[in-house]
Amino acid sequence: MPKSVKKISYGAFAGCGNLRELTMKNRVTKCEWNAFFNMRSLRKIKLSNNLKKLESSAFSGCIRLQEICIPEKIKRINDCTFDGCTSLKSVILGKNVSQINAHAFRGCRNLQKVVFRKKMMKWITLVAEPCFERASSSNYGKLTLHVPKKWKKKKKLVLKWFGDIGFSKKAKIKFY
Repeated sequence: MPKSVKKISYGAFAGCGNLRELTMKNRVTKCEWNAFFNMRSLRKIKLSNNLKKLESSAFSGCIRLQEICIPEKIKRINDCTFDGCTSLKSVILGKNVSQINAHAFRGCRNLQKVVFRKKMMKWITLVAEPCFERASSSNYGKLTLHVPKKWKKKKKLVLKWFGDIGFSKKAKIKFY
């Protein structure tokens, strides 16, 4: 990707069938709606450290995408951003994510690891949208949710919240 690119426009890579890996240059600050929609060969993407906006359905249908690390400047993961990313195994949420909208990770049935960061856990009692529904459905018992230690004393609340947003009750919680 050229260094001059500052945003990935609507549908820019949608349906690109042969691209397997992509590294966003750090000048990219915005990834628009459907930017990478249905890229069936995309396995790996390194997001820009300066990415501030990741719009709805940006990676929806990327069935071979295996992991995603959300940059620190992202505050919200919009509706259906990773919907149907059936090979997604690992999600590391940036520490400033304060909102995950409906269906953001719906159908990510092979999830094995989701890391919730310290600052992000502040909103745990406020969110109850199903943003991880049908996530880890192929991996019952294999999914581990990584949660900051300070939430250990509120484990019942954490378990209820994870159920409300769509995780299986068989998911393990690991406090770090």
